[in-house]
Amino acid sequence: MSGEKYYRMDQDRAGLERLDIEPFDIESIRSGWLTDTCIREIVARFGNLASSRVNIVDPVWFGAWIQENGHAPAITPVFFKSRPGVRAVTGLAVPFNEGQNHWAALYIDLENCGAIYFNTMSDMERDNYARKLMFHFYDVFKEFFAGKGQKKFEFVVDDKCAKQGDGASCGIYVTAAVIDLLAMARPRTQRLTDEQIRIFRENGVKWLSEAPKSFDFLMREATSKPKPKNEVHWDPSIL
Repeated sequence: MSGEKYYRMDQDRAGLERLDIEPFDIESIRSGWLTDTCIREIVARFGNLASSRVNIVDPVWFGAWIQENGHAPAITPVFFKSRPGVRAVTGLAVPFNEGQNHWAALYIDLENCGAIYFNTMSDMERDNYARKLMFHFYDVFKEFFAGKGQKKFEFVVDDKCAKQGDGASCGIYVTAAVIDLLAMARPRTQRLTDEQIRIFRENGVKWLSEAPKSFDFLMREATSKPKPKNEVHWDPSIL
């Protein structure tokens, strides 16, 4: 990386502010537990951040909100705002860092007043924590849900969620789940094969370390989408 800094997040895209890609981000996607930046970068590259009625909640924002005891922010979070050409936001996709080196995904259903919890290593303690957190989220932000607090909030643990086969792939499943949710699709239920995980990591390293040097995929005025010098291919069976 030669000490260079790359900025890949645009401030007006679903509230994802620009962060540096650091060497440890590259190493984490190569073989370990994915960082916030890894998940943000891959979702920004391959997820629908332009026309979906589902918005992503920045995991950095969500983690800070939890650490600050879930207080109501002074400024309305940008993820509640619809994008140009989108009539309304109906749901939120949340990469959820549960701590202890584990990621889960949440879908917050603004339209039907509920939340669905996707965890590849689910247990009762984690389920109960996520449930408590989502009920608190609803209490703080109920004005953005259909019915504005008049409907009963429901929390569901997705029992068909894929279960990971190792101790480090949770972030990969969550990245794929969030991209599925942004496409307004149900997250996959099949366990990823070792080969799929290998390809995900290999392509993730290529994207984070090579593509930023070649082009800016967030360019607004480009008449045609430029290609990186080293094309990044993504396994469609994963994303």
